[in-house]
Amino acid sequence: MRALRTSALRRGSCTAGKRDDFDQDHEVWAAERGLKVPGNATFYLQFGTLAVRRYCEERGYLAAFRQVGAELLNPACGRALNAGSARRQAATRS
Repeated sequence: MRALRTSALRRGSCTAGKRDDFDQDHEVWAAERGLKVPGNATFYLQFGTLAVRRYCEERGYLAAFRQVGAELLNPACGRALNAGSARRQAATRS
């Protein structure tokens, strides 16, 4: 596998509320695998709906995503957020 160099990675579920997107993300990024977002990169994970966010929270995904260095974004249309520009709204960290 070839290494990929990037300064930003963006993933999320669509507003249709696809939970399996985050199941797959958790499988790849689970902290047990030892993966971390490099210090020179940003990793955005955006929930398509609050129901998907709650689903992830109930399964412990939020803590795992934060542990690898992901920035969690509240539900909103990526186009309205200008796909992660300075106008984005970070999810409330509890």
